[in-house]
Amino acid sequence: DLTDDIVDEFIREGALMVQYARQRWHFYQTTWTLTTAIDQGAYNVETDPVSSPTGYVVAEIKHLYRPDGTEIFFDSVDVADGGESSGNPESYRTWGTTLTLVPTPTAIEAIQVVGYRKPVDWVDVGAGEMPDTPAVFDGVIRLWALGRAYAHQEDHGAAGFYSDHASFHLDRLVKQLDDLPPGRIIMNSSGPKTNYWVTKGTELQYPRIVT
Repeated sequence: DLTDDIVDEFIREGALMVQYARQRWHFYQTTWTLTTAIDQGAYNVETDPVSSPTGYVVAEIKHLYRPDGTEIFFDSVDVADGGESSGNPESYRTWGTTLTLVPTPTAIEAIQVVGYRKPVDWVDVGAGEMPDTPAVFDGVIRLWALGRAYAHQEDHGAAGFYSDHASFHLDRLVKQLDDLPPGRIIMNSSGPKTNYWVTKGTELQYPRIVT
């Protein structure tokens, strides 16, 4: 017999197989607000509740925008300390889980952050939770768990059958989700600025701001 803990582990393996099939799945993209503090340039996006997405751990930061829609661009200089001057943030740096705004803010602002979060481990969360993947992958996870269950009982023929089918269906879904419709433009006017958001499928790619 298989205990609940063992079955949970098989399902976890199936979920991880889905989650790591792509470096960054679009369904893990998220946006959140980073509230700046006066004379504070560095923010921990993993542990600081005012600069991290609620309930999630940040995997990657892609874009930052000021309240007026102006983009704060990434600075490729790899340094851990803050900016050398103070003012309105014009760029940002990352070092581990620390995000540093440059120059150091002199006012409180609500900065919009667009990035990717890490998947939630549904076993660690507790009873009643589900794998942190879209429902379209449920069949893949189920097939993988069945294959692992048969392997545990040393039925290697059945184990190989279900594991192969899990991989086949995952490859098919990855191709299907990769073949998204062409990018489209969404226009949003606000005061003197017009934001043109370029998207691919359900993923927000980047804005173009016209004054």
